[in-house]
Amino acid sequence: MNDISHHAMTVGDDGGDKARSLIASAGGLLPADIPADFAELLFDRTAPEDLLACSAADLARLAQEAWQFLAERQPGSPKLRVQSPPDGDRLGGISVIEMVNDDKPFLLDSTMGELAALGVSVRLVAHPVLGVTMRSVLSHRVAPAPDRPAGAVTLGRVVPDVAG
Repeated sequence: MNDISHHAMTVGDDGGDKARSLIASAGGLLPADIPADFAELLFDRTAPEDLLACSAADLARLAQEAWQFLAERQPGSPKLRVQSPPDGDRLGGISVIEMVNDDKPFLLDSTMGELAALGVSVRLVAHPVLGVTMRSVLSHRVAPAPDRPAGAVTLGRVVPDVAG
């Protein structure tokens, strides 16, 4: 029996089946140099209603951008980026806030609190905890880190309702 306890969505929940299908489709659209399961690792714990507002192509584009952002990370150094995605089906007119850092509980919660205080509504939040092994500048291995081991990083992706 497969252990899927780290999966936030359950069979039969509101939109969970459709969201999982959308994530799988996005994984199939990723370039060959990005593992097809990266979309699942990135979006697995994202609320289904957030995902269903996107197309598979949008999720693939967001996953590709996240992979590239994560690839350039220096261990021990937090990294932040705010950008508007260059293309996508429904990505026009949005900004994406990306944060990657060594696993620090509540950093994303604090960021979300600041956005709420500014009156910014958020369309999508992806907050995986990943184990990352750097092999070289352009090569790394990413895996789920459900038990938050040493070397785990968090990658927060926030899509607020503000234009970049």
